[in-house]
Amino acid sequence: MIALGVAAFPQQKPVEPNPLTAPAATPEALTLKANAGDANAAFALGAMHERGNGVRQNAAEAVKWYRKAAEQGHAAAQFNLALILAKGRGVAANPVEAAKWYERAAAQGDVQAATNLGILYAQGKGVKQDMAQAARWFKQAAEAGNPMAEYNLGLLYSDQMFSEGKTEAEDDKQAALWLSRAADHGVVAAQNNLGVLYADGRGVEKDIVQAYKWFLLASQGGDADSAQSVKTLEGELRPEEIAQAKKLASDWIAAHTREIKIK
Repeated sequence: MIALGVAAFPQQKPVEPNPLTAPAATPEALTLKANAGDANAAFALGAMHERGNGVRQNAAEAVKWYRKAAEQGHAAAQFNLALILAKGRGVAANPVEAAKWYERAAAQGDVQAATNLGILYAQGKGVKQDMAQAARWFKQAAEAGNPMAEYNLGLLYSDQMFSEGKTEAEDDKQAALWLSRAADHGVVAAQNNLGVLYADGRGVEKDIVQAYKWFLLASQGGDADSAQSVKTLEGELRPEEIAQAKKLASDWIAAHTREIKIK
């Protein structure tokens, strides 16, 4: 069964200051620089307070310094500030302001921010629900190779939650395209959904061997639905077809970094 709805898997890891560009100084020295208008120093202070590195951990102080850097156009600070505000990490949650900062970071090309903004639009959190806007931001991030954006964009097309005025068959082709990219990046849920598309012949030519391959990969990644689909298809496929599918899965593993043992 194909998953319904956009996955609530926002990119949640804050951006760390780049050791090659971040000012190496004490909190006191950074504070002087930040108050003098140095955005990188303000970002570094925000990160220190968020993690408790060299100072006492303090979310409110992190927000203060991230906001100071964000207002100067610092994309990483905009993203980290949005993360804190979206989830209310140590401060009151403010999804409306989080969406604003995600959008500013995404407008500068931050793919994680674009992915998270797409999720907010898809779920109607902090912004009015708008699947066209969700698709817009997912596509920006997906075209830059973000796996979760690829997956979520594929879901929008496969569930017909978004259409560009084309036929259902054309939407299915777009779903297959983006789910295939996400599956190839190791997104387990995308592998399961791609297996469903191959099994049903939606957006791709029906191919039970390919369906088995993707279900097998997803099941080895822990997907329970795929494990059940593998059992079902084993009752339909000939032994040589199962062997072929397992070989395809093993070849996929050999070409990718994620290690899965095919049994």
